[in-house]
Amino acid sequence: MKKISKTKLRKDMLAHFKMFARLYSAGVPLIESLDVFCVDNDSDWKNKIIESLKQGKTFGQSIEELGLPIRDYELTIIKKSESSGNLADGINRVHEMSKNIEKTKSKFLLALLYPCIILAVSVILILMILIIIVPKIKPLFSGGRIVIPWTTKVLFFLSTYLFYIMFGVLIFCMLVVFLVLMLIRKKGINVFKNYIGSIIIKIPVLGNLINHYSASISFRIASEVFASSGLLVESLRDSAMGSIIPKEKTKLLNVANEVESGTLLSKSIGREISKQNKIWIPLIVCGEQTGSISDTFSSIAQIHQEYFDDGIALVNKLIEPLSMIMVGLGVGFIAVSIITPMYSLISYTGY
Repeated sequence: MKKISKTKLRKDMLAHFKMFARLYSAGVPLIESLDVFCVDNDSDWKNKIIESLKQGKTFGQSIEELGLPIRDYELTIIKKSESSGNLADGINRVHEMSKNIEKTKSKFLLALLYPCIILAVSVILILMILIIIVPKIKPLFSGGRIVIPWTTKVLFFLSTYLFYIMFGVLIFCMLVVFLVLMLIRKKGINVFKNYIGSIIIKIPVLGNLINHYSASISFRIASEVFASSGLLVESLRDSAMGSIIPKEKTKLLNVANEVESGTLLSKSIGREISKQNKIWIPLIVCGEQTGSISDTFSSIAQIHQEYFDDGIALVNKLIEPLSMIMVGLGVGFIAVSIITPMYSLISYTGY
């Protein structure tokens, strides 16, 4: 198989699955639907699926055995849809769900990208001033002829010892990475993820966004898996695997275990969820009474998606003025540090 990245392979795979589903739903046999696209050099995985299907295996078994970059809950949807005779519908569900999740992820990453760019540009600007400008003006204030303010002394100190400061920061970063690797090796990657996740979720704005983002993805997965399989416990466990918050993942797994033992979903989830998510309970009770659990999960996902979108919009509005204030303070500090002793020097020389 031609060497390509997993991300690119996954994107290509989902796009082709969507086209397979269209042909298959139009009445074209599955093998012929796949064979239509096996015309280029990078179609080895498609040919292997065809070979597996000819051996009597199902479509779900074929892609699982090939080790294609498909997530567990997506594979569950495809397998359950295939067993119920709705493979095209299952593939469409996987494609649409993946597209919506990626769109939500892109919003989150773009919201973080802008302040990172501003921070990087600010750091580069300050470093250029410290490396190029400050060393040229420093001799003007030597000799003790004028009193240098503390801001200028700080600027001179940073310029003089910049190399040592950067070297110290590099050593510190390497030490942190070493300690992280040691922790992962000793405690395991999951313990480290849980520790980092518990810290990030407590950050005021970012933590709130992550909470809504995670809940939106988890319940979207639960909705699609339940709609395809009709298995509540399976959908809850798959939704837990989609959560990026360790504590919430554990809670959803606990709910799945209690539901499996016969407890009502509304009672179990009422004991596990946090106070801000109490809105879930009346929706789930209604879903249990009407038998529309899939729609209930979808409604919960939509609620959190709306909260997430509102949070992203608010962050985007606040980022620009806050970034400009931070840049202004940094540049203003440097300007004051340089200009203030200039006045003293002019007064001393009489010009």
